[in-house]
Amino acid sequence: MAEVIEGILDAGSYLGSEWCALSGNATMAACDAYHYRRRERVPAGMEMTCEYYLKWAIGQNGDLLLLVSCHLSRG
Repeated sequence: MAEVIEGILDAGSYLGSEWCALSGNATMAACDAYHYRRRERVPAGMEMTCEYYLKWAIGQNGDLLLLVSCHLSRG
């Protein structure tokens, strides 16, 4: 996961800012969303391009950076 985060910082695409639901929709956070593509070796042993989408938010105290969502593309 560290390589993916580093890749986003180096070459990720900023998608925009959006609201994200936390804790079962009880709390909303203002997040920045990023998209990143990289080649991965999948369990079947072949290589494919994987797309990652990450969302970041700053904690209420202003010090904490939270990884709100990290998942492969559903498309």
